[in-house]
Amino acid sequence: MFGPSAYFATPVTAGAADWTLPAADGCSLPAPATVAEALPAGHRAVAFVQVTDAAEEQALDTAGDLTVHWLRGDVSPADAVRGAALPPGTPYSWLAGEAGAVRALRRHLVEERGYDRRAVHFAGYWRRHLTQDDAPTPEDLAEARERSVSAEG
Repeated sequence: MFGPSAYFATPVTAGAADWTLPAADGCSLPAPATVAEALPAGHRAVAFVQVTDAAEEQALDTAGDLTVHWLRGDVSPADAVRGAALPPGTPYSWLAGEAGAVRALRRHLVEERGYDRRAVHFAGYWRRHLTQDDAPTPEDLAEARERSVSAEG
């Protein structure tokens, strides 16, 4: 329904974070593309993007210093990030994809890696086995509570 749009990009302010971590599944590819486009010149970023196969990989335009890890098939961004040696310093994270996977990755970053929850933006774009017309699940309500806590700081 939507393509890359500045409306969905949380601007990365030079100096606000040492580096940026976009992570997304294939349905959410416009999100890391928009984040990459918003990076200031030279700002380091390491992206993890799940695609079905190499045909879905594409150039992400950026002035930043971006490394993209294309994850093919069943390799999820959450699994890849969990196993990755990430850069040192203070990160800003932008996570998008299936709601449960995004929540799990956010919890990993905050609880296991110790990242500041206010610096982890997350969006559950879709829910496995559910449509937008289904009632919110307990997991959806948990995400809403997490968003509320993140917004409060």
